[in-house]
Amino acid sequence: MKSYLRSVGIGAALGSVLAMWLFPVWQAWVFAFQTLITGFFAVGAAYLTVRQMQVTDKAAQLRHDELLTSAKQNEKEARERHNELVELTIRKDRLVVERLLVPSLTNLHINRQTDRLLVLPQVEDVDHQALQPFAERAQRCIDSIRSITNITIQPAWNDAAHLMDGFTSFHLREMVSCAHTTVELCGRIQTYPVSPLIDEDDDLMMLHTFRHQEAMKGKSMGALQEMVERYNFNAARIAYELNCLISGLEKLRKQYGLEV
Repeated sequence: MKSYLRSVGIGAALGSVLAMWLFPVWQAWVFAFQTLITGFFAVGAAYLTVRQMQVTDKAAQLRHDELLTSAKQNEKEARERHNELVELTIRKDRLVVERLLVPSLTNLHINRQTDRLLVLPQVEDVDHQALQPFAERAQRCIDSIRSITNITIQPAWNDAAHLMDGFTSFHLREMVSCAHTTVELCGRIQTYPVSPLIDEDDDLMMLHTFRHQEAMKGKSMGALQEMVERYNFNAARIAYELNCLISGLEKLRKQYGLEV
């Protein structure tokens, strides 16, 4: 339609020019109204120019809107893909944390309630009969501490190590290190007391006495008391590190919305 109108306009303009040479009346009329005609064509040209500009602007705006809509759609799709990847990652991490906390967190809570302090009986020497139950108590303390470290060496702890924050990882390392040192010290305390010498009227009495004296060499209640104090200090430190570790694990549990 626009091409047809353009052709008609061009034809009319050429016809008008040719008619001026063929028809003198037409030429006189054009000369008389040439200002009006020129103004008419100027207004028409201005209208067509403005109209073309509007069409061009409308087309540009349409392209802009299409590009904007496409960009928003691409952004929405990218955001949805990102959210899906994040959800998959969180779901995987949640499973790792769940394997870490079940049943380790419950077992750690149980171990936290265990008393591991040693009380040295008021005796004069390391071969006193009252030290035998004390040595048995030391063995139970060793078993209790090892039960904690046995929890933390499970594969789930290594798998979830990257999900723990610095606070939890630090107290885990400190607790495990202190536990190894304390078990070694408690083992020395357990074997430090000497079995009492029982008076027996037999031919091996002299041999028993000799062995007893050899076992007593270099041992004293003062040295045993010092080891017990060091042990109790370390046991209190284990309790503190264990409390901090449990706090960090509880925070991790809440972070992933788990019920243990």
